[in-house]
Amino acid sequence: MNAYFVLFIQQKMKHSISTFHPLTICPCVYTLKLQGDDAVDYYVYVGSCYNLNQRLAQHISGVGARFTREHRFIEIMHVMLVDGDAIAAENARTLEMIAEYGSERVRGGKYLSS
Repeated sequence: MNAYFVLFIQQKMKHSISTFHPLTICPCVYTLKLQGDDAVDYYVYVGSCYNLNQRLAQHISGVGARFTREHRFIEIMHVMLVDGDAIAAENARTLEMIAEYGSERVRGGKYLSS
């Protein structure tokens, strides 16, 4: 996924999820920055899906995963199209994020679900 595409997604998310339709059905892994709490100032959430528009709308509106309902969406950090197993790619991305941000801050994949 190139940086231009990620910036395009971030700009569109600032406006309206209903006007954003570059990806309908394709496997992808996404990384979100979420509001923190008393433990940390922000969290990194890794997820995978086959309909990015729908899944991001769920997270942002508060009907997505329990962790994203409890911690407000701040921004999209990264989106990666997957050629193959999206769950395996989510797990790999989660491990990368743990290495970069620490296990106390990262949620996602089979390693740190909540």
